[in-house]
Amino acid sequence: SVTTTYLLNPLTGQTATDNGAYRGYVAGATLLQGNSANAVLDQYVDPILGCTPFKAPDLSNFNAPAFSEALDEIAAGAYQPKTAALVPENDKVVMDGGEPDPAKTDLYREELGQAPVSAVTDKSSSPAMYCQNLVDIQTPFLAANQKLLVTGQSPVTATADNLLTFLANDLSASFTSLGCQQFHLTNPVTLKRNSAGVAIAATFDTAVQTTL
Repeated sequence: SVTTTYLLNPLTGQTATDNGAYRGYVAGATLLQGNSANAVLDQYVDPILGCTPFKAPDLSNFNAPAFSEALDEIAAGAYQPKTAALVPENDKVVMDGGEPDPAKTDLYREELGQAPVSAVTDKSSSPAMYCQNLVDIQTPFLAANQKLLVTGQSPVTATADNLLTFLANDLSASFTSLGCQQFHLTNPVTLKRNSAGVAIAATFDTAVQTTL
């Protein structure tokens, strides 16, 4: 989820942060574009919504202001929504052999300043409730802002042709990756793709769903 991009010289394996301080040191380098969730938020979603991500001086780049995953988490902690999403136990990053691992989840959450797995946090971020909130919160947001988001640039043009279709594709993929269908939920996104597999249109079912 880091927002940093990197330079790579494929012949020597030399890598460096992609910024003005280091570009001259890695001759013949290519840009590695990660487009993590935090990078998409800070570089694409925030600007089109008229928001400015929280920044701090980047010591590796002459103290130029820069955003980061950690700063995003600090901002999120300062402006908590009614239903705050925590790293869920059904995220593959925190699973062990395909099974939930509460201890691993707690370690990952701790790095982000998030509360550990408990009966309290499970009310919003148990595997089932995370999936329910994913459907019932993100889908209406995309549907309500689709005229604006469709004008935004796609972070990965090989995946989707604009910001709306990219986020719709991401929502659909997250639904599947998290196994949300096992909680009696239905994927709220219908995508249209061209012959190359690029998402070019999306429709949303905003009906409220529950895991019960």
